[in-house]
Amino acid sequence: SQAELATIEITPPESDSPPRPSEVSQTNLIEAIQANIDFLIRSQNRNPVSPTFGGLFLFYDVAAATYRRSDWVWTWGPAIRFLIDATAIPEVAATYGRERLLTVAREMGEASLRFLVRDAESPARGLLITRIDPTNRYSGGHTAFASPADAYFLAGWGYVPLYEATGDRRFLDTSRLLLDQTDRLLSQDPVIEQDFVFASGKWKNWTMDESGFGMEGFAELYRITSDEKYQESGRRYLASLMRVLQREDGLWDRTWHRKDPTREDDSWSLPGPARVPIRVPTNANTRGLAWAMMGLLAAHRLLPNECYLEDAIRLATHLLETQHSDGHW
Repeated sequence: SQAELATIEITPPESDSPPRPSEVSQTNLIEAIQANIDFLIRSQNRNPVSPTFGGLFLFYDVAAATYRRSDWVWTWGPAIRFLIDATAIPEVAATYGRERLLTVAREMGEASLRFLVRDAESPARGLLITRIDPTNRYSGGHTAFASPADAYFLAGWGYVPLYEATGDRRFLDTSRLLLDQTDRLLSQDPVIEQDFVFASGKWKNWTMDESGFGMEGFAELYRITSDEKYQESGRRYLASLMRVLQREDGLWDRTWHRKDPTREDDSWSLPGPARVPIRVPTNANTRGLAWAMMGLLAAHRLLPNECYLEDAIRLATHLLETQHSDGHW
C-alpha cells in the first residue's frame, strides 16, 4: 500500500528582473550553456573521503536545500561530454578556462573508474558499478548494481570524449574492456542482462527498453577505432533487445521478464508459471522509448546501411502522435 507522508508547495522567489526573452539566439544559448556549467560545477562532489569524490550529485533538493545522490555513476557521461564540447565555444572557454572545464570532466571520469569490477570471479567482471540504491530489501539497507547498458552509455558519452580530449588511454582501454563483455554476457543469456545485483549475487530477472541506450558505447568506440568487432557486437546487443521488446507497429514494450526463479526479482515479481517469459507492454513511455530511440540512432551511426534509422522514425512517429498541444507528453 502507498500513503502520502507530506506535501510541500514551493513558491518561486520574486524577481525585479524583466522576463527572459524566449527566442533562440546565440546570446541566449551561451547564457544557458553557462548556467548549466555553473550548476554542474556546484553539483560536483568535493568531499575527499566520499567514494564518489569528483563525481556529480544526481539532483538538487529544493525543499531540503541540499544536493543528493552521488551514486548514479552512469549519469555523469552526458555531463562529461557537455563540458568537453563547451571548451570549443570561445565565449565559454574565455569565461571558465578550457583547462578548468577539462579538469572537472576528467575528475568525473576518474571517479567512475574506481567502480570498475576487477574481481575475476564476479559474474559482473569487466563492468562498472553504475548505481548504488538505498533499499530495505537487502541487509545493510542498500545494494550496488552493475549494468552493461549503463556502462556502455558512460563509455560512449564520457570515456571516448575524454580520450579524444586528453589522450588518456585509461578511458579508451576501459571502454574496450567494458564492451568486450558483450559476447560473454550474450553467451549466458540470449537477451542482454539489465543489472547484476551485488546484495544477492544474482542477475536481475528482467531487461528493459532503456537498455537500448547502451548502443552509444558501440557507436563511439567504433568511430574512433574502426574495429569491426564493435559493429558485430553492437548488432548482437541490439538484436537481443529488439527480438523481445520491439513490436510489429514499431513501439517497444517496456520490459522482458524471464520469470526465472533462480534470478533476482528485486521487488518485482510477476504472476504466472515459472520460466514462461512475460512482456510488460508500454503506453508511450517517453523516457524508456527515448532511450530505445537513442539506441536505434546510435546503431544507425554504427551500421548506416541497415534499417535502424527507419525503426527510429517509426518510434518517433508514435511519440509525436501522443504529444500534447503545449509540447509536453
